[in-house]
Amino acid sequence: MPLFLALILVAGLARAEGPYGAHPGYVSDVQKELHTIDTEVVLIDKPLEPASENSEFMTERLSNEFRDQFKYKFGVTEMQQSMNSPGRSGEALYYTGKTVSLKEYQLEQRHFGEYMSRRLMEYHVDRWAKANPSIKPVYELKDKMTNLNMEVKKGYKMKVKYSLSGGNLDFNLDNPYDLEARVRLEMGTNFLSTKTQETIISFGSQITPLWSVNTLIRFYDGVVQVVGTRKITPALSTSITGLTDSKEAGPNQQENLILVGFTYTN
Repeated sequence: MPLFLALILVAGLARAEGPYGAHPGYVSDVQKELHTIDTEVVLIDKPLEPASENSEFMTERLSNEFRDQFKYKFGVTEMQQSMNSPGRSGEALYYTGKTVSLKEYQLEQRHFGEYMSRRLMEYHVDRWAKANPSIKPVYELKDKMTNLNMEVKKGYKMKVKYSLSGGNLDFNLDNPYDLEARVRLEMGTNFLSTKTQETIISFGSQITPLWSVNTLIRFYDGVVQVVGTRKITPALSTSITGLTDSKEAGPNQQENLILVGFTYTN
């Protein structure tokens, strides 16, 4: 009888340990793991290849375009953009001198979001048309109507671009001195708008590896501003902005403004 009970006990232990052995990584006694040294290297799946530009929804070119458009609309520096954002019950004094309520500011933000949607659609339709032989002639006609490059002097090239999505006409001057020089005619957000609502001149340069200076003049608003930016670290920079309203009369409030801010990009 004792021998029979011993056999039953051994069989029960074997059955108890059986499920653990059938599943790699499971043990019947966790105390053994305290003294276990694992040397096995578990390989993960090979990372997928990064998506090509043809399949990207948002490209670096579009990101830079949206960033520039945002600066024209809401302020050149982050300090201006923060100052232009009104509170829930307050109003914002725009850097152009215009007083904007929260509702109006949100409407401007919505218009900017609608512009981004139109531009994204335009960009991807262009890519599709360019790759489709039957539609490509239509794309080429549209490209000729909205883009013009001409060399005005040796080393100087004028690039003219009309944005169907943004309703603005840009004149960019490429030059051997690497200076940014642009004249922008803003014509509103309506499709194929022709009435100029604002004329903006912007020019600037990277003076040294650490310092850059940019000037922006808005003719209709009468605003002139100069922005100096200095890099402190690769991620941290500081800026000082001088702004004045050059018009003695008009819809904008007369003021002289100096802003100092810091920007951190991670």
